[in-house]
Amino acid sequence: MFKYRGGNIFYDTTSNIPRTCIVITGAVKVQRLVQFTSCDLTAVLVTHRVGGIAKTIVLASAYPPYDSSDLPPSKQLADLVEYRKEQERPLLVGCDTNAHQICWGSSNINRRGEALL
Repeated sequence: MFKYRGGNIFYDTTSNIPRTCIVITGAVKVQRLVQFTSCDLTAVLVTHRVGGIAKTIVLASAYPPYDSSDLPPSKQLADLVEYRKEQERPLLVGCDTNAHQICWGSSNINRRGEALL
């Protein structure tokens, strides 16, 4: 976590070149999910109040390398989805997958798009 004037930036502090991060501002409780954080994935639990009731959501930022021979999702991201199911928490993932699929408006389909669909 890196503190800055407007809040906190969460990312893989062990990586020389982290490619994902999550910026959190405001009065929310945040817990970094270290087991789901790498240079290509950042995950946190965010607890906020809605109508006086505490709600917790899993937030993630993912960037599968474009030149990787492995198709998305990564094992680490798939494990995060399983964790979310076990914890019965909503999950929101922001991701640049470099995946093409006509189902989400691309003009063509590539292997990565087939895998994610």
